[in-house]
Amino acid sequence: MSAGSVVNYGQDHAFLGFYRGRPDRRGRGFGLATWRTGLEHAAGRTVGLDGVPAQQDDYRSSSFTREHGTLCYIGALSAGQEPDRHVRPVEAAGLRALLAYDGACPPADRPRFLESWLAAPGHRALVRIVDGTLMGYGVLRPGRDALRVGPLFADTRADAEALLDALITEADGPRRAA
Repeated sequence: MSAGSVVNYGQDHAFLGFYRGRPDRRGRGFGLATWRTGLEHAAGRTVGLDGVPAQQDDYRSSSFTREHGTLCYIGALSAGQEPDRHVRPVEAAGLRALLAYDGACPPADRPRFLESWLAAPGHRALVRIVDGTLMGYGVLRPGRDALRVGPLFADTRADAEALLDALITEADGPRRAA
């Protein structure tokens, strides 16, 4: 009747997501039981979540505070005209550099997760490297109803836009020269 996911990243951080309840079963305590069980699984870690606006009052009542925003867009996208020469397949950065970059983004060190995420079937990952410096990375992945981008971490808006344009191009099939 309800479901949720809590992923523990080491001893200090966890992430709660996919918290859902069947609309026809709401008001019976299933969701609250799922919520409590998920938080117990986190066992004293700092817990992050993507809070939908309609539920933010409920999250505050469970002692959550808003720290950052997440942007979600839905719709058809079209890539820029010219591919950015600084955007490359993720292997161009090397795993060690990518893990170091990722470690500075979410508040958790998550090498096992990232290695699995990058290698998952249907996932396509790109990096942006300028003058030998990793400026960001993004992953295009299959979703239930459409392709999805995430994560996408970048140092600047220009880095993010270049990565998003390249990921959109990947969705239509690679068009870059090797």
